[in-house]
Amino acid sequence: MAVVTNCDAAATENPEPLLSYTLTTDPDPLKASPEHAEEPVTGQLLIAGSRAARPPMDVEWIKVKVPAGEMAPDLAKAENPRTTLDGWTGRLNAATKEFEFTPTGAYGTIGPDTGFTIQLSRLPINHKVGTAPITIPERSRTGDDPFANRSTTFNGGEVTLTWERSDIGEFELLYGQTSERVTDTTRTITGITADTAFYLRGTAGDPSNPVIRTLTAHVTVNKPHLTTGNLEVQGAANLIGRPTELLTVWPNDPKTSESSLSTKAVD
Repeated sequence: MAVVTNCDAAATENPEPLLSYTLTTDPDPLKASPEHAEEPVTGQLLIAGSRAARPPMDVEWIKVKVPAGEMAPDLAKAENPRTTLDGWTGRLNAATKEFEFTPTGAYGTIGPDTGFTIQLSRLPINHKVGTAPITIPERSRTGDDPFANRSTTFNGGEVTLTWERSDIGEFELLYGQTSERVTDTTRTITGITADTAFYLRGTAGDPSNPVIRTLTAHVTVNKPHLTTGNLEVQGAANLIGRPTELLTVWPNDPKTSESSLSTKAVD
């Protein structure tokens, strides 16, 4: 068994971020562009931000650093970056390859009741398959403290599998929705964001009556990304960064069984 830790903490040389962020992509995962395509495949990043603690904070700027590979000049083809922060604007800094979001004044104030989103649309994706860290620097402070640079990085973990095999037979590696034939004895899998079971299946002998052997490895991810249909919680549930109550609201009309779900901030 292996353990993979997703990196979503501040850089060690900077203080902890004052804002909490979550990152989603559309599509999920992003698709690599065909190697010889005239135009790259595009994708969208959607970042949700919030102030997890009660004291309001001041922010001079928020940036989103997207790694620029072989298609770095194509970043300029992305649509204008947008944010729901009132009075803030976004732009691409062509020199640093960063998307910068700034308020109209010297700084903006974000309190615990202010949630916001940052949207980067039609980002060009290069043809290399793998993971890329998305970094969100912020320059912020609380009270009369001096402004400081802080940073959050999102990146899926990776795991390297190694095995021994004979020269006879065919071998297949299976995990998640992936099934691929392998001819070597090692493979590095990137972008592991949840607990994953890996299966190496070897097949040899007469195709009408083959001999099959399967090896299994399980990878556990600390702080995994989870997607679930139905969720039952026995006891209290807090959503972090900002604690939130989930409230089921039943309609007054007894003829319908439909219900809605709303949220309420916890003081």
